[in-house]
Amino acid sequence: MVQKVYIDEEVCYIVKSFTTEVVYDISTEQVVMTACNCIGFQRNRRVCKHMYLAYRFDKSCVVYSQVRLSR
Repeated sequence: MVQKVYIDEEVCYIVKSFTTEVVYDISTEQVVMTACNCIGFQRNRRVCKHMYLAYRFDKSCVVYSQVRLSR
């Protein structure tokens, strides 16, 4: 349920929910996952389950326990 896409030469991941029609977008900067549009990431600013799933799909991208946020 994960798709890797390129937008402006950066890798992005599209993660489809297993139970609903919701789609989550994961942004990256220089192969580091930086954001997900899910409510969990928006509230906590921490790595979410969608980022871990994208990492299992493509281990060339990095997941940190605390994401570096660009302001």
